[in-house]
Amino acid sequence: MNKTYLHSSTMSDVFLCGTRKNQFIEKRRGTKPGSELILEREHEVLLQLDGVVGPEVLEFDQEKKILKMTKIGTHDLSDVLHDLPIDSIPVLVYKFFTDLDKIHQSGYVHRDIKPGNIMVKVDSRGVYDYAGIVDFGMTLRSNKKQNEPLAIGGTKPYTHPTQSSKEFKETRTNPGQDWFAAARTVSHLLVGGSSPSFEAQIKKGDGAEVSDLIKSAFNRCFGPARTDVKPLLDLLIFSVQPISESETELMSLLHMGNAAVESLQSYSGQYWTTKNKQTAFQTGSKQRPKRHDVLLIVDNTESMQPEIEFLKRQFDEIAELVKGRIDLRIDLWSLGDYSDGSKSSITPLGQRMRSDTFQQCVGIMQASVEQNDEAEAYEVALQLAYLEKPIHWSPREETQRTIILVGDSYAHGWLDREYSPWGPVVSKARGKLDKSTNQRSPPDPKIKRLYDDFCRRHEVYMNKDTEIAEREAHSSAFQTVHLRDKKRREKGKHVLVDGEVHKNRPNYRNAIERCVERKGATIHTIGIGDNKVSSSFMKFVAMYGKGTYTHVSNGELIIALKGIFTSVDAKIFHDMEKKTLELNPTTQALNSITTFVIDSMSED
Repeated sequence: MNKTYLHSSTMSDVFLCGTRKNQFIEKRRGTKPGSELILEREHEVLLQLDGVVGPEVLEFDQEKKILKMTKIGTHDLSDVLHDLPIDSIPVLVYKFFTDLDKIHQSGYVHRDIKPGNIMVKVDSRGVYDYAGIVDFGMTLRSNKKQNEPLAIGGTKPYTHPTQSSKEFKETRTNPGQDWFAAARTVSHLLVGGSSPSFEAQIKKGDGAEVSDLIKSAFNRCFGPARTDVKPLLDLLIFSVQPISESETELMSLLHMGNAAVESLQSYSGQYWTTKNKQTAFQTGSKQRPKRHDVLLIVDNTESMQPEIEFLKRQFDEIAELVKGRIDLRIDLWSLGDYSDGSKSSITPLGQRMRSDTFQQCVGIMQASVEQNDEAEAYEVALQLAYLEKPIHWSPREETQRTIILVGDSYAHGWLDREYSPWGPVVSKARGKLDKSTNQRSPPDPKIKRLYDDFCRRHEVYMNKDTEIAEREAHSSAFQTVHLRDKKRREKGKHVLVDGEVHKNRPNYRNAIERCVERKGATIHTIGIGDNKVSSSFMKFVAMYGKGTYTHVSNGELIIALKGIFTSVDAKIFHDMEKKTLELNPTTQALNSITTFVIDSMSED
């Protein structure tokens, strides 16, 4: 059974478990003392709701404090805030408010409504439907005092002040708290931008400026002539006024929330529409932090153990570096080799993780897979990265998409021929040499441009001596290819690979090109160790992946990852580069990445 990290906090760790056809959510207590009470509370509430709203309980281990429940949706609203088609907003708000009303009708107040707890469905078409509300750990009975352990808390700027301060622990819960949070969630959706920028707008000028932005976006989404949904607009505008934060206004919020639900009934039975596919329609979408969706594929064989251990100890540097400055989501896959058919060579360890969750995920990574030969299943990893049916990697829209390969080996098929795959590339880039006349034919302009550009950005790795050494290493390795690549293709035959999505071994070259063309991803590679066949392969992938190649020594993997993660924002990258070189003046781990960032700035 697969177990993939989704979220980690002091309150809980959340995993996606099961098979691709039968997935469920597993939630465990966090590190904070008393966090098991949050889990018990969620279990009790979900049993009472019985799937009417939210996930259904599958199992609860009282002793170990492990809650298993059905999976709802694929992404939360904070993931895709700027990816929602403008025409989908009315139906989303109707379904969201209807679910929240059902919670209240069941006698509960959710008390943790925010974009991160609203789930939607995403596939290759984009965001295509609302899914539901999750995370009921803060939920209490309506009109109940908030004096239970860990009952005080929340998330700014969504949580009503009456539930986030200890001075209100004797205050009774009120559905108005949820309507305040729901209104601010929808207002943020309409305005766009980051959560801190939305909070700053609310505080500016007593909410007058943000009110105008909400009205403008509301009219674009619902239509200026829709007077029937005016109660919804009234609630949104009221929620960003200072007076709405008062305890005395909770009943007003309750009445306004109920009126808003009633006003949305005209959308009952309407389907999610993507007729107008305009996304990032919000005024704040241009001011949001740069978005970066990364698929990190790490060779998990025993030879990688030292670098993995160093990464575990040092990753907090990356977490601190990008926090609040880059909207980063990371998928982490562990790469092994083909098995006897019982399991795939790729193990997903984490999905759509923010940097703090990724830090926890790296902590459980063990570079301990036994190597059967020198080659590893890079070709399968790259194939899964671009596949849409079934989808394995689901980056957001309007984001920089990056795939990073880290390892000390090469793909199956790299040694299929005695001569290196670089031979035809160099020949086309320079023009084929006619030995009888000693003249070269005209070069292939596309390959020449690709090759010359890669050489320019990788002067350290693409010199004549290195080229000769890698060519000789390839030729030498080919002599014992039967030991180095046990999944080598025989002439005219496919190579069967049991346990994978497709039964035939993928072609690494096709997989690289489809990651770039179909997925819109850039592929960076990081080489480790002194295997020249591996470094040759890694450079080949980076060139056709339109990315960078970096060779790292002991402790430099963290430097290269910092460079690639921050490469979407030139200012953050150069700040990081300056500090890194002050501490590591001799490192060359950022050379090619620096050139890549400079080139990207020129293209922009």
